Amino acid sequence: MQSIASILSLPEVTRGDPEILLGADSLAQPVRWVHVAGTQNLTGLLTGGELVLATAAIAAPSAVAARHFLEVLASEGAVALFVEDPVPEQLTIQYDDAAHFLREAATAVGVSFPVVRLRRALRFVEITQSVHRMIVVEQLAQVERARHLHEEFVSLSVNGASQEEIVAAAARLVGAPVVLEDRQHRVLSWSAESDAALEPWTQHESLEDVAAERGWVHVEVGVGGHAWGHLVIPFNDAPHPDMDTDDAWRTDARLVLERAAQALTINRLAGRDERAIVQRARSTFFEDAANASTNSSTNSSAHGSEHRPALGAGPSAVRRRELNVRAQALGLGSAQRYVPGVVVLKNKYPHGAGRQNQEIELIEHLYRSAAAARIPLLAASTAGGNVGMVVGLQQASPSADWREAEDAALNALLKELDPAGVAVGVVPSVIEAVDAAASIGAATRVAQTAAALADPDRPFYRTQDLRLHGLLSQFSTDDRLENFIEAELGPLLHPVDESALDLLGSFVRAGGNRSVVAREQFLSRPAVYARLERLEKRLGVSLDDAESRASLHIALLAREVRGGRTSR
Repeated sequence: MQSIASILSLPEVTRGDPEILLGADSLAQPVRWVHVAGTQNLTGLLTGGELVLATAAIAAPSAVAARHFLEVLASEGAVALFVEDPVPEQLTIQYDDAAHFLREAATAVGVSFPVVRLRRALRFVEITQSVHRMIVVEQLAQVERARHLHEEFVSLSVNGASQEEIVAAAARLVGAPVVLEDRQHRVLSWSAESDAALEPWTQHESLEDVAAERGWVHVEVGVGGHAWGHLVIPFNDAPHPDMDTDDAWRTDARLVLERAAQALTINRLAGRDERAIVQRARSTFFEDAANASTNSSTNSSAHGSEHRPALGAGPSAVRRRELNVRAQALGLGSAQRYVPGVVVLKNKYPHGAGRQNQEIELIEHLYRSAAAARIPLLAASTAGGNVGMVVGLQQASPSADWREAEDAALNALLKELDPAGVAVGVVPSVIEAVDAAASIGAATRVAQTAAALADPDRPFYRTQDLRLHGLLSQFSTDDRLENFIEAELGPLLHPVDESALDLLGSFVRAGGNRSVVAREQFLSRPAVYARLERLEKRLGVSLDDAESRASLHIALLAREVRGGRTSR
């Protein structure tokens, strides 16, 4: 954009012998347009950013008129005033009156924009034509530049350019280093001639710190008010040579970064769409396998006899082949056997976008672990907000135990998952992927039971690991089980007496050994005896009776399986 200084240097203006009366330090201000004042009252005639041309007779015929004129210009957003006040052929004492009026008025009004006196008569039309021509040419150049940038980054987006390629293109177009960082100020990608451009990222906490200190050009990357990063043009010890003097460069640099940010957003959205499509295809595979095998018998277990579904039950041979082919096409590598498993996420986000993001992060983590360990894997979100998976197994030797192969693969896959945050359930491996996918329901029940355990102590659980918990979980919604819990523990549940339930749990786990209970509860033996005696009275049973202890223990386990809830 043209500045007041550049307009002052035009031949059409220099012929007027310009004298700067005020605002010499504001000559870098950009000029949007030139307006010739034909009247003293310009209220409503300006839109802001104009350089106003006026004769002394209009701008400053008197002190009062000069003050009013400058007040209007300031309120209307003018950026400069050029006043034609030619030197008369015979100099008189009144010659400096206009300049004097303007200086006094500017002080009174408090204007800071430049006021220039043209000491020779000029044709204003020549000035307006010249300036407007430059402005239009500049605007056309900006339009052409914007079109070029648009085409450049659209081409990158259409051709599936990577994040690194987009950042490199931005650096090339702006002629300076460009860095892409995330919201945590971590560098995601950068394009510069040396690593020195990254030094500020090791010295500052946030982008705002550096931007304020060094005047960096930067834009947000994201959509809909949800920024996930910034594009930054970094400078280390000194700003770019043009930073303080060439506003056009800064404007162009910001335009480049904005177009690059749009391309990066499209790139990320496209990647998300692709991932979403793949995830949906994987989830659909699990659903179709479960539906196709609704009435099918189990194919073959790792520790039992091999057998096919009964004739007429379950998927047809053609359907089985189709589903197995789909599993391979979705990325599940070839294997000798397949382990069905389910990962249940505990608490945190019960539903909504937060839960979905949790599932996506978990699935991506599983795939990274599988790739690192070279384990065939197919994983996806399943009904109920869980993550189902089919894990491929290869037997080291014909004599090796498949149980060992299962343990090795699952431990490698799940070793970085926190048992406090997830519960993993698996069922025996099978020969075909379709049967493994169809067994996700059984694995889900194991995982959900494991999730209810008070102290998870292993990366994954099989049915036999759950023992009585596993049996009780199958009846967790049965009213008869709730009636049993109420009959055994009712006096401790209304209201819930956690300390009494904890003491009872210690007692039944210790097999009735009061000394063990005392150590576990950090109590003296007399105190334990007294508390257990009171507990017996509340429950109305003898705690020394083996059958009573067994019933109470089962009731406590059943309550744990039900999540500690009762409906009464």
